[in-house]
Amino acid sequence: MNSQMIDPGVNSALSNAKYWAKGYAWIMAVYVGLMALGMIAALIFSGSAFASEMGAGGFGMGFMLIMFLFVLALTLPPILYLFGFVRNSEAALASGNPQSFSAALINLKSFFKFYVILVLIIIAVYAIVLLGALAMGGLSNLAM
Repeated sequence: MNSQMIDPGVNSALSNAKYWAKGYAWIMAVYVGLMALGMIAALIFSGSAFASEMGAGGFGMGFMLIMFLFVLALTLPPILYLFGFVRNSEAALASGNPQSFSAALINLKSFFKFYVILVLIIIAVYAIVLLGALAMGGLSNLAM
């Protein structure tokens, strides 16, 4: 099979999207690596005399580890989905294999699905916090 099994317009768009997705995935991977280095540095310096002098102590290793794992859980799946999109796009462009093309689009769908669910969760948390703040504000007016 050759890449002519995929429409030339789709072939061009997929080729361009593949490069942008690969760049974004690498940027995100570097971000996770820098975040890991920052966490290691924070753990090293959080117990130092400098941190105590500056009033920066107090975050324990457990808290830092939980925060790192939380952020990693939010960043690692999209990186893997994008690299899957890139890998399958390259295979589809090289061979014209419709299964590779479908797999690439499934990875891209999963990438966007992950972020839509994440944004909906964030909006729900904001709404709960806003309603809680309004309720507390209303209760404080009753106490006067």
